[in-house]
Amino acid sequence: MLCIQMEYCDCDLRLWLDCRAVGQELPFQKDVIDIFKDILNGVAHIHSKSIIHRDLKPQNIFFSKKSNSMKIGDFGLATLAECSSEEISGVSRTKYSANLGTAPYAAPEQLKRSRYNSKVDIYSLGIILIELLLVLKTKMEHQRVIEEVLKGEIPSEMSKKWPGLSELVQNMVQTKPERRMCATEILEHSVFLEQKGKKDRQLKDTLIKKDEEIEQLKVKVEEKAEEIEQLKVKVEEKAEEIEQLKVKVEEKAEEIDQLKA
Repeated sequence: MLCIQMEYCDCDLRLWLDCRAVGQELPFQKDVIDIFKDILNGVAHIHSKSIIHRDLKPQNIFFSKKSNSMKIGDFGLATLAECSSEEISGVSRTKYSANLGTAPYAAPEQLKRSRYNSKVDIYSLGIILIELLLVLKTKMEHQRVIEEVLKGEIPSEMSKKWPGLSELVQNMVQTKPERRMCATEILEHSVFLEQKGKKDRQLKDTLIKKDEEIEQLKVKVEEKAEEIEQLKVKVEEKAEEIEQLKVKVEEKAEEIDQLKA
């Protein structure tokens, strides 16, 4: 028996989607593009190792507060890149088939028991991306939207708000796997490059702002240092005055002693 020890994660993506759908407090705060890019990076990595997950879905994608990132889990159905129809023959097409993944995330070639490759994971990612972009409150709404997208009909809400990503979704859920982009190609899509450029600009602006704050703090520190020096001078002056008063007190004491004598 093979046992794999993985890091502890706080919750899965399914919980995040369900909480958002009903307006509850989200289990973690993260932009949908960042969420998807984390997942995409993970898929690109396992594909580079010739591994196909075969069961990508929100329940198998987890969030780690420690690293503030998404993690891919549950590799129970994972396999090496080569897989033929013979390997999955005799498997029923039930909704939660043990060897075919989970509908509606399973790619058509999986359900048809055809030869397939890592592009089945890309199809699953396309469905997950739809769920991330649209707030689907009911199972019926979820099914309707998925069916529309699979027919090539992108919901107007999605195409208006996410035009670039809508085109990407259409590519990822193509019925012909050879038409789907691979994970590394998707990462190079303009949407993610723009997101990276935007983050770089935000980081640059933040650094500039921090530099300005540091300069302002330096000025304040210098001003406080001057105030401290001025206070030191005043303290020294007061110390001299005290010493002079002590001398006068001693002189008066001597005068009093002389008068008593």
